[in-house]
Amino acid sequence: MSDIIHLLSDDIANKIAAGEVVVRPAAVVKELVENSVDAGASDIQLIIRDGGKALIQLVDDGCGMSETDARMSFERHATSKINTIDDLFSVRTMGFRGEALASIAAVAKVDLKTRRVNDELATNIVIEGSNLTKQELCQAPVGTNIAVKSLFYNVPARRKFLKSDSVETRHILEEFTRIALAHPGIRMSFFNNDKEVFRLPAQNLRQRIVSLFSRKHDERLVPVGEYTDIVNVEGFIGKPEFAKKSKGEQFFFVNDRFIKSGYLHHAVMSAYQDFLEPKQQPLYVLKLQLDPTRLDINVHPSKHEVKFEDEKHIYTIVAAAVRHALSKFSVTPTLDFEADPSFNRHEFFSGPKDVLVDNPVREGSGNTFLKRHQDLMDDRPKDDSWKQFYELDKSEPHPANELDVLAESSELELVQVNGKFILMPTESGFLLIDQRRAHQRILLERLETAVGGFPSQKLLFPQTIPLSIGEVQRFEQHSEVINQLGFQLEVFGKDSLVVHASPADLSIENLAQLVEDVLADLQVNGVSNPRASVARQLALHGAIKHGQKLNKPEMQKLVNELFACQQPNYGIRKDKTFLTYSNDQLDKAFFL
Repeated sequence: MSDIIHLLSDDIANKIAAGEVVVRPAAVVKELVENSVDAGASDIQLIIRDGGKALIQLVDDGCGMSETDARMSFERHATSKINTIDDLFSVRTMGFRGEALASIAAVAKVDLKTRRVNDELATNIVIEGSNLTKQELCQAPVGTNIAVKSLFYNVPARRKFLKSDSVETRHILEEFTRIALAHPGIRMSFFNNDKEVFRLPAQNLRQRIVSLFSRKHDERLVPVGEYTDIVNVEGFIGKPEFAKKSKGEQFFFVNDRFIKSGYLHHAVMSAYQDFLEPKQQPLYVLKLQLDPTRLDINVHPSKHEVKFEDEKHIYTIVAAAVRHALSKFSVTPTLDFEADPSFNRHEFFSGPKDVLVDNPVREGSGNTFLKRHQDLMDDRPKDDSWKQFYELDKSEPHPANELDVLAESSELELVQVNGKFILMPTESGFLLIDQRRAHQRILLERLETAVGGFPSQKLLFPQTIPLSIGEVQRFEQHSEVINQLGFQLEVFGKDSLVVHASPADLSIENLAQLVEDVLADLQVNGVSNPRASVARQLALHGAIKHGQKLNKPEMQKLVNELFACQQPNYGIRKDKTFLTYSNDQLDKAFFL
C-alpha cells in the first residue's frame, strides 16, 4: 500500500488557518482597527460596503510601514509585537500573533498603501488570495490605507454561510463600538455604504459612551473608581432603573482590550442583586488595569478570553467597586416590581371615558394581600389537599360551569380585592382573577389577531426619542411590523426616532420606554416572529396595573373579555390569570 500522508499546499494551509481568525467581516474589522491602534493612530476611519462583503477599508494616520515591512506583514507569523517567548507573557499591544493580515490576504483581495513620516513615497501592495500581484511606490499620506475587497471570493462555502448585510453590519458595529470605548482618546469615524454612521472626536469615556449609544445615557451613568495593588477598576455603570432585559451594553476591558468574562459579569450582577428584577441586565463599561504579567491573553485567536493569576481577588474587587459606586451615589432600589410607576391610568374600554377612575389610589403595599392570605393558610391541612387551592384543572381550557353562570347573570357581584384581584363568585365556589395578567392576555390576543394592522392615535405633538445607533438599525429592520401595530415612527437623524402616533386604546404615558423595550425584545425574541414580540411588549406596557381601582362595569367588561380569549387561563409569561376555589375545598380548609 502506498503512503497516504502528505503536506498540504500553502494555498490550502493558508485558507484553513484563515478560518481561525477570519470567521466573518467583523473579525477583519477587529484586526485592522487594532493594528491602527498599535500603530499609534490618532484618527481612524472605517468604511464598509454590503456588510463588509464587498469592502472593508481602514484609513489611519499611524506610524506606517517601510517597503520591506509592508511586504513582510502578509507572511504568516510575521509580527513586530513580540521577539521572545517571554514577551508573550507581558503583551501590551492589541495584536501579537502575526496571523491577521496573512489570514485576511488568503481569502480576499487586499490593496495596501502605507507610508512612514520620513519617507517621501508610500508603498502600494496588492495581494489576491495570498498571491502578490503588485508592489510599487506611490503617493499617499503618512499612515496606512488598507482595503479588503470581495471577502471569501475564493472560499464560496464560507461566503455562502455569511448572514444578511444587516446582520453582518451589526456585528461590525459591535466590534467598532468595543474598540471605540476602549480608546476614547482616538478620533474614529464609521461609514456604511457611503453613509456616515459615527464621527467621534477624541473625548473622555463618559462622552464616548453618550456618543456611541444616545444622549439619554448621560443621566443614566454612575462613575466607578476602585484602586488597589492588584487591579484598578474605572468606568461607568448604569442606574438600576434603566436596566434592560436584553444584553448589548455590558463591556469589560483589561488593559484596554475588550474581553468576555462570565465570571466578572457575575461579580457585577452580585452587586446589583438587590436592585434588579430577574433577567434584567444593567449597563456597564468597566476598565481593568493590571500588570500584564499577571494575566494570559493567548487563550484564543480572537483574544476575547483571558486568564487571571488572581482571579478570586479580582472578582471581589470588581464586585466591591460596583457596590461602592451604587452606594456612594445613593442609588437605592426604588422600583415597585408589582406596579409600573410609569403608568398610573389606563383606558382599556372602547366605551365612554367617564367610567374610568381618573385618580386611582393604590391600596396598601404590593404584597399585603398575598402575605395576609399566606398567614391564614399557615393553619392549612397537613396533607397535600391544600395544594388544590393553587392548581388549575388543565383538562378544560377554562371552567365551563363558571362561564355558564357568568353568561347567564348580568348582575354578577364582582369585588376588587386589594387593588389587584377580582373576586368572582360562582355556583360551585369562586374565581380569583389577577386583573393585570388578565388584561395582558386580552390585549395580546387583540394585537396578535388584528387584521390589517392595529389602529393608531395621533399625538398632539410628535415626540423625539433618542436611541443608540443599533436600536435605530433594529427599528429599520422591523419598521413595517412595528408600524402595523399602531405606531407611526420614522428615523430622525442617525440616533433618534420621531413618534407621530401610538397604538390606539392604550394609555401609554412613557412612550420612550415602550419603544426601547419593543426594540430590546426584538433583539432577543424577534427573529422568528417579530409581530408577536412587538405585541407582547405592547400588552405588557398597556395593561392596567396592580393598584388601579376598577368600578363594577370595568370589572364586568374585563371578566367578559378574558373568558372570550382563546387562552384565558394564562398570561403573557405563562403565569396563571386566575385561581379557582370550590366550596368543597373551602369546607376542607376550615372544617377539618
